[in-house]
Amino acid sequence: MGMTFEAVSKWLIPRRRKVHVAVFLLTLLMIPGALTALQPIDMESYEMDSPELTAQEIINDEFSNAEVILGFLVSARQPQYIPPIDEWQPVPLLSDGTPDYSALPPVPQMIPAGEEWQGIDQPTAGILNLELLREIDAKKQVIVNHPLAPALKPLISDVTGQQTNGSMSLPDHFRSFMDGTSILTQDALSPFGTVIPAATNWSDCGALECLLFDDLNLTQDHIDLAAARMGEVSQNYFLRWLSLDRGFVADATSW
Repeated sequence: MGMTFEAVSKWLIPRRRKVHVAVFLLTLLMIPGALTALQPIDMESYEMDSPELTAQEIINDEFSNAEVILGFLVSARQPQYIPPIDEWQPVPLLSDGTPDYSALPPVPQMIPAGEEWQGIDQPTAGILNLELLREIDAKKQVIVNHPLAPALKPLISDVTGQQTNGSMSLPDHFRSFMDGTSILTQDALSPFGTVIPAATNWSDCGALECLLFDDLNLTQDHIDLAAARMGEVSQNYFLRWLSLDRGFVADATSW
């Protein structure tokens, strides 16, 4: 049990000189530590090297262009201002190779953003409009035909399992799904060797004829059916693509 205040006082008072000396000596011992604590921290005196930091410094110094991340803001133009696909031309370049930003479509040609968080509801079917998908696919050739295209990194679709080099768009998903090369329309094997039936198919389209994406007879109904099937069986991967493309690459009418 602890001592009472009265008991402590009776013990200290006869020994007050010794207690004062002890407190004085303890104070002297604490002064150097207090002075050190008040000094600025010298970060250079600390050993900050580590294998991870050294590796990162080498990457930054020797491979400064190893990873380049670009961000794009793409908007949609009013349909009456969109040139025919065979007359469309990319933004011209200046003498130093940079795009001529003065030649971009002016702001008044942009479609209003619509209600907050709702996006643009035109054209019919939104980002899944067949004509818009074909326009995206045609303008993607700008990337495919670029001199640096062979050096672009491969991309693998988490929806269909198909690989493309450098760029990937919604038309790639539809093309793969409709030509039978998608993982969604092919049987698979489990780790035990048993057959896992395909999640869906593009061989039974009901009243429609199952056509390829590049077929000139393809209709909006085919796109709607394929999108519904991919959306139902791709574990939300395809739906995520729709949300990304709505604000990133899908509004290709502004290119």
